[in-house]
Amino acid sequence: MLKTGTKNIDVGILQFKLKSLGYYNGNADMIYGNKTQNAVKKYQKANDLKVDGIVGKNTWKKIF
Repeated sequence: MLKTGTKNIDVGILQFKLKSLGYYNGNADMIYGNKTQNAVKKYQKANDLKVDGIVGKNTWKKIF
């Protein structure tokens, strides 16, 4: 599970993927901050997922 405050390589991978999909415009810095959370929420809303800004199993599976 990835959420605000998480710092690891998985966050960097998530940011890179969200950027390639047009939801994230920052650098892949491996820090799950507000920019990443907002991008995740936009992605979740556009893809009929629970909009909570947390990347759990369902969001991760849909993104990848």
